[in-house]
Amino acid sequence: MTTEPISLFISYSHKDENFRLDLEPFLKPLRGKLITDWHDRKIPAGGMWDSEIRTQLENADIIVMLVSQDFIASAYISDTEIPIALRRHTNDEAILIPVIVKDFDPYGYKLNEIQSIPRDLRPIEAIETRNSVYKTVVSEIRQVAERIFERRQRMHEKQKDAEEDYRREVAEALADEVISPLERETLRETMKRLGLNEDIARKIEAGEMQPIEEKRLNIKRYERSIEKAIEEYGYPFNEFALDDLTKRQSKLGLQDKDVRGLIDEVAAKFHQRQQDQPLSPEPSEETKLQKEIKFTPEDNLPNLLIFCTRCGTRNTSRSNFCQACGHCLVM
Repeated sequence: MTTEPISLFISYSHKDENFRLDLEPFLKPLRGKLITDWHDRKIPAGGMWDSEIRTQLENADIIVMLVSQDFIASAYISDTEIPIALRRHTNDEAILIPVIVKDFDPYGYKLNEIQSIPRDLRPIEAIETRNSVYKTVVSEIRQVAERIFERRQRMHEKQKDAEEDYRREVAEALADEVISPLERETLRETMKRLGLNEDIARKIEAGEMQPIEEKRLNIKRYERSIEKAIEEYGYPFNEFALDDLTKRQSKLGLQDKDVRGLIDEVAAKFHQRQQDQPLSPEPSEETKLQKEIKFTPEDNLPNLLIFCTRCGTRNTSRSNFCQACGHCLVM
């Protein structure tokens, strides 16, 4: 069941406000469960009354107009509220219910083609037992609201069924995780047949694609984990590496079929990248010699390496004797 109540707009002249107030307690049993009612006294302080009235009037399901001579004489009601109400009633967007509260001159009356309450056009102020009239008014409002509610419920169920049918079609097309051009054309035809708009269709497709996108993202994460394992353990993997990857796969929610053959594939790509990297050039003899020369921090002069002719130990030129055997290095 849809829980959104039917919206009721009450239009009246402020000179007839007592009739609106008399109607209030009779509407109370319908409030919340079936209807929500609105009138201009509910405009909050600082609110723009014209835009507030137009917004409520354009979105109301039922429009009740308390008709009197003052009501008809109101320029705002005649020029704004009545034209909007008539348009929406004619277009089957809302139900307009005129309620005759005081006698009036029917000349220029624009609502004469719409059934009013009381049905004999006798104004409420001329009826002694007004409570019975208000009960009739509310009974008519309740019946109209129930019809709208039932129609809305049928439309809601029809929409829900259409969305579920489209969801099944999308799931079938995504069995291989890709919507082909032919499948896309079929889905367009299904969308039109079911009367779905593009926004709802895209939302359904996005919902069906979400787990697929998440799985693809987790596979990418798993591939990075394989590369890290290769760097740490080498390849082929030992049992410790395989155990770590199994835990990682479980953590990412991937099944064996999702990662079958992925380790060998990632390893092959990893080693190929390693082979494709340019080799470092062989250092020149001059570079090698420069590496053999060390500089002292005191005088910034180079210390040449001198090999001992007796034991072969390398000694710096700062020393006259071999540090290993004590042989004199000075000839």
